[in-house]
Amino acid sequence: MIVKNENHYPSLNTLVGPNAFVTGAARGTGRACVEALVAMGANVMAADIMDIDDIPGASTVKLDVADESAVTEVIKKGLGGKPFQIIVNNAALYRRAIFEEHSTELLLKTFAVNVSGPFYIMRAAAQALIAVKLPGAFINMSSIAGTHAHKNCAGYCASKSAILGLTRATALDLAPYDITVNALCPGTVQTEMIKQVAEGLTEELNTDIDGAWAYLNNKIPLGRMQTPADIAASVCFLASQGARSITGTHLTIDGGEKAG
Repeated sequence: MIVKNENHYPSLNTLVGPNAFVTGAARGTGRACVEALVAMGANVMAADIMDIDDIPGASTVKLDVADESAVTEVIKKGLGGKPFQIIVNNAALYRRAIFEEHSTELLLKTFAVNVSGPFYIMRAAAQALIAVKLPGAFINMSSIAGTHAHKNCAGYCASKSAILGLTRATALDLAPYDITVNALCPGTVQTEMIKQVAEGLTEELNTDIDGAWAYLNNKIPLGRMQTPADIAASVCFLASQGARSITGTHLTIDGGEKAG
């Protein structure tokens, strides 16, 4: 016999707070996250180093996440006089490079965007929330490249692994303040970034672009790439009241690509 508890199921339709901040929001996964959070009723600030086309229901700001002072100023200001309780660190730099030719400049720039940026944002957001005793949900975008090696991606893989370590450590530090910190590890997502991957594979596999796309799809047990909306749905889950006991971990969204 199943006994239903009608009063204590946390809601997946209710966010941890009204204000959300999303980076890398001009296109792809970031834009999908903004649209999904707006649909759930959030007040969203969409940030990107590129110009952002109008996103109905969202505010926008042009921001380089590697600029510590600019990031701190935007986060401290909040939205509508209230702090950001939901943080989505989606902005990323992806460049392929043969290891022996990988420049120090590219390595440092990759870490500045992919690791330092999320660090600055979470630190400023945590300070603002702790000051007014509000809970939060921070979501960092890692990748299956953070858990499994990819050829000619040493700097990128290292940065995405670092995000997982940052997520776990920050989750422990912020747990006493009811601020959860989790990461997502998307697989092959239909974005501009994956086009770069496909183009790189044409040389590695000695094939044309159609062959590269077929190769990428065939690696996925479900037989299809993920969409930005797939990733956005998981962001909304981790930002909801239904995920308040989940922190310090990562969720892989790859169609089963790395299951084996």
